Amino acid sequence: AMKRLAFTFGLFVLVWYSVVAELGLHPDTAFFVTLALFAGFWFARGIAGQIIGMIGPFTFGILLQAVIWIALLWWLAPGVFHAMPFVFDVLIVLGLALIGARCRQLYEEHRAKHGPVELSENSGLVLIVAFSVVGACILAMHAWGSLWPLIGYALLPALPFSFGWRTGPLASADRPDARFGDADDFRDAGLSDER
Repeated sequence: AMKRLAFTFGLFVLVWYSVVAELGLHPDTAFFVTLALFAGFWFARGIAGQIIGMIGPFTFGILLQAVIWIALLWWLAPGVFHAMPFVFDVLIVLGLALIGARCRQLYEEHRAKHGPVELSENSGLVLIVAFSVVGACILAMHAWGSLWPLIGYALLPALPFSFGWRTGPLASADRPDARFGDADDFRDAGLSDER
């Protein structure tokens, strides 16, 4: 409890100092602004916790991803994409989600047949991915002077793909269903028909 209190106090002082330095406010005014920021943060955190509790963390994660994707689309997508009818935009997103679901299905089938994928057995592929990421970061720094546009462009297809990946089938289709018996087995076990 003391560590948490010390962390909160340190964060408060840091935000207070930042408000004074960045906004040029008087320290007393900055103190009340910092108090308002912390109160707003705790209020928003409480509301977010209630919303997550009502709709569930999975649905909340999907909604949050959708909001982030729409913001990225508005910020990064070229004008040609905005000029297309909305139906085509939706079809592109659905296509990426279906590709993600199919990839998840193929991955689960491969894992069921061959066991978990070991990175040491695919070191060439790991190196290709690592060098591709480093090369993309270098090109982004030369082109934009920042990595944020690269992250945004990577998230544009990745968010619908991850939605499909997360909602794809998790188990193989040939997995047998659970067998609980019929009504006579329940009566023999002493369970009531009313339950």
